[in-house]
Amino acid sequence: MNLKSIFLIFVLSIVNSASAFAASGTQAEAYEHFDACTKQEILWQKSMDSKYDELPPLSSFGFLDVLSMGSSAIFNFIDNKVVLNSDFAPKNWEKKIHKRAVMAKVKFVPVSQHKYTGLFKGFDCALLRLSLTFKPDPNDKNNNTFAPGFALKILRDGMPSANVSGLYTLGGQGLDYNFMLNPLSNIVPVGNSRGQKIIHWIFSRVSKYPEELRLEDISSYTVAGESIKSPIAPRQIFLVPANSTDLDFSSSKHDFREDFLSLKKGITLYKVKVLGKTEKTKFYGNYKKDDIKSYLEESEEIGEIVLDSEFLASKFSDTGIFFRHEAK
Repeated sequence: MNLKSIFLIFVLSIVNSASAFAASGTQAEAYEHFDACTKQEILWQKSMDSKYDELPPLSSFGFLDVLSMGSSAIFNFIDNKVVLNSDFAPKNWEKKIHKRAVMAKVKFVPVSQHKYTGLFKGFDCALLRLSLTFKPDPNDKNNNTFAPGFALKILRDGMPSANVSGLYTLGGQGLDYNFMLNPLSNIVPVGNSRGQKIIHWIFSRVSKYPEELRLEDISSYTVAGESIKSPIAPRQIFLVPANSTDLDFSSSKHDFREDFLSLKKGITLYKVKVLGKTEKTKFYGNYKKDDIKSYLEESEEIGEIVLDSEFLASKFSDTGIFFRHEAK
């Protein structure tokens, strides 16, 4: 057994001894002092240890489910997503949406000299979680459609991780089951359906802009945890599926997780494109699904998300890992 393996076992023993890692305390503080790649290995090992032998079914979620949840539970969930700054879900945490997923190690490889700072310059140790908002329902084309989403956790040395999540649109892409059909973004058009308006109202409790997740934290620190004196962040980020035969997924009905579980380490998953803060101004009220194409045409490609492991589906990636939302 080499020294790296011994060290990882020691670190994992610290993690496993904590009953609620999201709570403040010596165990959580010890974890945060590790370097980025050690923290990635901790999270990945917990995912490996809880890997499913068989994929659990996707979960349905609709308008009646929203009504059935108590308002206090909803608001506690939303508050946690914005306030809690941890890689580990709090005790008794329950995902309301995006319950089932696949997750993998990824890295970001810059492809251009650009002005954006911090982690936009590149990183090697991150985790990408891909999921659906809920189980698509072929009998309900207006609400329960195929709605892909991502959550990216970028680990940093000696400090909390940076996180960003995104969707294509709140309404998804109908009943096309190709996860890599459309770009995903941290800003999505305001939805028009009844359920989407309810989601807008819920998130408006904690954010002035419910359809946007901010990117300032990503730009404000380096991987080494060093503060950037004058950080520059884009307003919008797009994860655009790479043009690869490996990602030529079927549009017919199937479990999207099977597509990703077959991928091999080393392929480029997404091209990363961004828009600056002054390049587009009609995000709120006027931003429509039809605008996405023109926004992409004006965006700048700054790098690629590269797969640094195989994907897996696990209990930890479904219930144990936590992705904070940076809202404003």
